[in-house]
Amino acid sequence: MKKFYLSITFLCCVCGISLAQIITPIIKANFGVEADLRTNYFNNFNQPGNDDWFANGLAGSGNFVIDTTGAAAIVGGYTTNPGSRMTPFSRFMRVAPYTTVNNRIWLDAIFHRDYHGTDSTVFGAGSNKNAMSPANWTAPQAQNIPDKNDILDAMLHIRRAGPNLTDSLWMFGGISIENTTGNRYFDFELYQTDIRFNRATLSFLGYGPDLGHTSWKFDAAGNILKSGDIILSAEYGSSSLTLLEARVWINKNDLLMTPTAFTWGGSFDGASSGSQYGYASIVPKTAGAFYTGLQSGNNTWTGAFSLVRQDNTVVTNYTAKQFMEFSVNLSKLGLDPGRFGIDPCGSPFRRVLIKSRASTSFTAELKDFISPFSLFNYEEVKAHSYILYYCGTMPTTTIYVSNPNPDLIYKWWTN
Repeated sequence: MKKFYLSITFLCCVCGISLAQIITPIIKANFGVEADLRTNYFNNFNQPGNDDWFANGLAGSGNFVIDTTGAAAIVGGYTTNPGSRMTPFSRFMRVAPYTTVNNRIWLDAIFHRDYHGTDSTVFGAGSNKNAMSPANWTAPQAQNIPDKNDILDAMLHIRRAGPNLTDSLWMFGGISIENTTGNRYFDFELYQTDIRFNRATLSFLGYGPDLGHTSWKFDAAGNILKSGDIILSAEYGSSSLTLLEARVWINKNDLLMTPTAFTWGGSFDGASSGSQYGYASIVPKTAGAFYTGLQSGNNTWTGAFSLVRQDNTVVTNYTAKQFMEFSVNLSKLGLDPGRFGIDPCGSPFRRVLIKSRASTSFTAELKDFISPFSLFNYEEVKAHSYILYYCGTMPTTTIYVSNPNPDLIYKWWTN
């Protein structure tokens, strides 16, 4: 008797130069970008319909994206067990990745509460820089961090502006930092590999093959063959967002050709002046703003999990400028794997590393970080056939999925 095992693979196909930034409240892909975390609320008024990070009881069709299961218990524990205020945690999107909600594809989202004060995920003193290989970054067991660099919470959400592959891919980010005076600098670094931080050895693992990163690959005509690592660097001044720059990790020889998806922005930084690989700045091919950024007003609600400050006090409202929010149109920037022939079913990245910097320079010393976290993790597919194996000629049989996601397309083949 012979056993025939069906080889099953599934494919997700959820298809859905003026560089002026937008620093006024705006709604993109039905998500409010105004440094406020409330659904059905926009630009200081109740406005039924727009999505946001959390819900706080306002009526309307707007949806919140972060899973708040257990939020009341966590906040209550800050009183009954004050030591829990030092414990970081993450919460992911409230629906499965790649779910269509109100005619828009939600790829994924995360909220993360970081260590603070005496921080266990912080860069050591010395020259830790953006373009270095993560293999060479140093991190102490724990260290006090200056309040202007201390990340308290961070959040990230990726969605399309509609239900189709051709709809723009938007990335929304938010971050709260202890000190609100002066300029604040941080990076959202998007990796193609499963980079991670080992707290036992105080080292980074799982980084890319090209001097610690994954480089973008192009053909001779400048078409993208393979996506690589991305970094979005932001600077917030005393009154507004003053800079948001996008960079991609490349072989510096590629600066000699003209990409079809974006334009080189003129900056290139590697670990040293002679590095073959580094981060090159990019700008869109077409005119118009591609990102927005704002910071909170005084007494802005902190969301379902409240906020634990550097001195361990728990507050329910931000001070002015304590929470910063931004959005980036990844499609307009040429970083959408669903366009330009990259990969119509691909994820734009696998893991995210959020960092703060000492100054506006891209090569400034790195300070605090949130341990790399993963996104776009699909639920395991439970696929079956009516006939598991058969003695003799294999007859026709039906394959089915017992836990199908209605927003995915499943394809089957054997060898």
